[in-house]
Amino acid sequence: MANTVQSEKRARQAEKRRLRNQPLRSRFRTEVRKAREITVSDNAEEKKKTFIAMQSMIDRTVSKSILSAGTAARIKSRLNKAMRQTPSAKQPIKAEKPAPPPPAPATQPTENAQEA
Repeated sequence: MANTVQSEKRARQAEKRRLRNQPLRSRFRTEVRKAREITVSDNAEEKKKTFIAMQSMIDRTVSKSILSAGTAARIKSRLNKAMRQTPSAKQPIKAEKPAPPPPAPATQPTENAQEA
């Protein structure tokens, strides 16, 4: 129990903050769970919309001090990685690299180069 006036006040403030943050934290966790369920679908457009919405929600929770910045970055990174994987093979979707240009033809020495 709090022993001083200051510690009593801090306990009251902490309880108010906990009650205010609890529903926000719960809603955040529910949305993350739903987003993870969407990662197994084949619908790329739905994945993209969900990821953009989740990024916004994660940033809002950081601004309200419900999540720390590092935790938010880790969640976004893992969610992005899961969204980029195909549901069947669980292999990342990679963009095809363009073919490398053909090698330049070998140059033959000119007459001036042989004289020098």
